[in-house]
Amino acid sequence: MLTILSLSALFAASALPARAADPQVKAYATLLGAAGRKSLPALERSGLIVTADNPDRLLAVSWPLLERAEKYAPRLVEFFAAFDQLRKGREPADPSDSFAELLALPEGGLWSAPLRDALAAAARRAEAARALGERRGLLAKTGSLFRTPWGRELARRTHADLGGAAADAGALDLFRRALAAPGAAPDAAAHLKAWAAASGAADLEPALSASLGAGQPNDDLKALLGRYLRDQAVLEQAEAARDRLSRADRAAAAKAPLEDARTAAAALSAAAGLTAQVREVLAESEPPSSLRLSAHEVHVRGAGDPPLEPGDKAVFSAAYWVDGLPQGRSVNVAEVLVLEDPVRGLSVVSRAAHSRSNGGPFTVSVEAELPRSGSLSYRLTLHAEGAAPVELAQTVEVSDSLDRLQRASAEAQWLGLSCRFEDAERAWKAVLEQAGASSKKAPVQLAADARAALRTVAGWKDRKKELDESLDGARLFATKERCEYRTDRAERALKLLASLPAGCDQAGVGAELADLAAITESRRSLQESFRAGVARAKDREASCKSEEAAALYASVLALLDSDPEARCGEIEREHAAIRLSDLPRAAAAKGLSDAVEAELSNARRRLAEGNPRAALRALQPLSTALRSLSDQRCWNSALSKADELAAASGVALGPLGAAVSLPADPAGPAMAEARHDWDERQAQLNVERGAADSVQAPRSAGEEQ
Repeated sequence: MLTILSLSALFAASALPARAADPQVKAYATLLGAAGRKSLPALERSGLIVTADNPDRLLAVSWPLLERAEKYAPRLVEFFAAFDQLRKGREPADPSDSFAELLALPEGGLWSAPLRDALAAAARRAEAARALGERRGLLAKTGSLFRTPWGRELARRTHADLGGAAADAGALDLFRRALAAPGAAPDAAAHLKAWAAASGAADLEPALSASLGAGQPNDDLKALLGRYLRDQAVLEQAEAARDRLSRADRAAAAKAPLEDARTAAAALSAAAGLTAQVREVLAESEPPSSLRLSAHEVHVRGAGDPPLEPGDKAVFSAAYWVDGLPQGRSVNVAEVLVLEDPVRGLSVVSRAAHSRSNGGPFTVSVEAELPRSGSLSYRLTLHAEGAAPVELAQTVEVSDSLDRLQRASAEAQWLGLSCRFEDAERAWKAVLEQAGASSKKAPVQLAADARAALRTVAGWKDRKKELDESLDGARLFATKERCEYRTDRAERALKLLASLPAGCDQAGVGAELADLAAITESRRSLQESFRAGVARAKDREASCKSEEAAALYASVLALLDSDPEARCGEIEREHAAIRLSDLPRAAAAKGLSDAVEAELSNARRRLAEGNPRAALRALQPLSTALRSLSDQRCWNSALSKADELAAASGVALGPLGAAVSLPADPAGPAMAEARHDWDERQAQLNVERGAADSVQAPRSAGEEQ
């Protein structure tokens, strides 16, 4: 319960002596001696007490708030010590202390909104410290992933910085865009490996290498990336809390309440039992006095149209009389209007002092803004030195109609932000209907806001419809049914989603679109890489480098086989042709080249052994076979070597007649095998082409491109 005590004059104009036994003066002295002069303004600004001077005295006390402040003052001192350490980037004495009991207390008194915000930030940081455990120091050195460029993009696309299921969903996006994509930032992999080292995830390296080779994350890597992102979300929570604490007192509106709480807590923690001492002093009886103030009641009227609403001005007025002064003397009368609130404390609305002589009526008139709805308790206290105070209480009923209108407006806004546009439109129209009948400033502004919100919701509805259409297109262009792999639909849908409220992504549309864009881009890139690789392979083959061509053919087949959905349309047919024709041909050419080199080596050995006849028996059929091949330029080098060896054997080799009896063609088996394989693969290719043509049905004339 709030207690309003006698009020002193604010100016020292009276010649009347202060009563020696005045309990309010003694209470002020008690408070001053125990808590110190610096703390009294802090206690008053926090709504715990009201004081006056000439002489100094304690005018009013909010006992519940003062008792609470004294009880928790030692913990508040500990909090401010941790607060200072965290703001300096240092660890507090107990990093896991969340000061939960302080945060649980309701707002009011020392517990201002800035203090509660600081307590909440400290609690979140402590929660993160407990979750990270002993790893927090190592992880803090590399910093949060979400403070890096690729991490911010990941958070924008997938909300992985929120942790939980969002972090698990972001694992695939992280792999594709930050780890496996062409030109991926090397810092991304380094950051991941630093986390693995701090977390003891020794299995990261093999899982990452295998996944990068396959082009897709395996189950082990998915699990590791999920853990990594969850830890990074916790680390981001800790760093965000530290940032919030570092900015806590930068705003002037926040700095003063925090400093008042710090000052008051330090004073009260050093003055145990102070509240009880002040109570005891104030319980003493008032000394008798001949000077008397008298008044009847406080009148309240609204300055505008009824009913009274928050923000309206109200006029408080009263009349009083002064008796008992010596003839020709006057006294300063203090007129103090205080708003009493058991939760928020004491708030001085008006404070004035006037010199009064015997007689009256003297009038008090105070205009004040009504801060909130409900039953507001005001107390006007008249006090003169040497006289008992006069206290006039008045309750003002403030309508909650504006509160209801504001709640309806907030609900309409929530519906819009939740992507429930039809419901939001109905709610805003109801707000507009309720506010339209009032001529007061606040309802008129709410009506204007409602009209603007209706226009905004209409725009959101249109963009949501376009988003749904773009989403269908993004899904289509990511599959082989269309086989165009265009990312423009997914990118357009992502832009539309970014322009809509966050509630439109509750079903994970953003993550799906990001995946579709990544998959589409990956398949488009695979097809482009396939075409480029085929062109290089054919160039190598045309340059008679069949071994390099065969390796390139094999690599482009493996590239496209990493994602079967990328094989479609003309790409599918080209893939089949390479598998059944180009690769076997290049591989056969390599085999034939190896066979020719083996025969040339055999002839060299026979010639070195002094057996030119045996060398010629090997060289003559080889020369004939080489001259019969269609692409002579690829075999000119081997033919020249054969001619040089034959010349070294004393025989000039020329075209041999058909009548010459030759040994079996040494390259014949390799060529015969290549031809047989070609016939079989060509037949298989014809079968697969027919199947591919049946899948790639022709488009209708009106189908959208």
